[in-house]
Amino acid sequence: MAPAEALYPSARRAKAEAVTRSVRLAGTYDAEQSGILDAYRQRDADLETYARAFVWREGRAGVICGIGGTIACADLFDHPETLRRLYPRRVLSYALDALGIEKGEVDVATGQRFMEAAAGATMTVHPAVGMGHEVRMTGRGIGGSALVAGGQVVHVTVFPAADIATANRRPLRPEGGIGSGSLMGREVG
Repeated sequence: MAPAEALYPSARRAKAEAVTRSVRLAGTYDAEQSGILDAYRQRDADLETYARAFVWREGRAGVICGIGGTIACADLFDHPETLRRLYPRRVLSYALDALGIEKGEVDVATGQRFMEAAAGATMTVHPAVGMGHEVRMTGRGIGGSALVAGGQVVHVTVFPAADIATANRRPLRPEGGIGSGSLMGREVG
């Protein structure tokens, strides 16, 4: 997969926030995304190095991505096979955010608190562009969305609020760090 095919967490967060505002205010799914492909093309080799370092493990249906000691996002899917197919793209997206960031760990308790904040978020339901419904989430320190189709949650993505996501990140060098943990079997919504 070409790195240009993925969207990194801080860009995904900004897009999710823009789409949430747009759908709540105007009922449309609009978001500005110019310049993202150029960022990928400039760092292809570095991104491929990250991608090789993180291998999908059997049975995982979700990922909490930590970058520089803070949570960057969580991606939860309906089935492990869904994550398996999307995992290379997700790892590349996480890697672009991690380039130049000092390594740091995110512990399990931090991940649990993050997901508890997501579960307590204000949720609004809107028709999806395609099938099903979009659930937009906003809450104390978090934002995100979920796709629900056929009465089942297909994908949930949660981000820390922009000010929290960047508070502890310290640019260091191109070989900066990325860390992740998995979240399995957690019900959302």
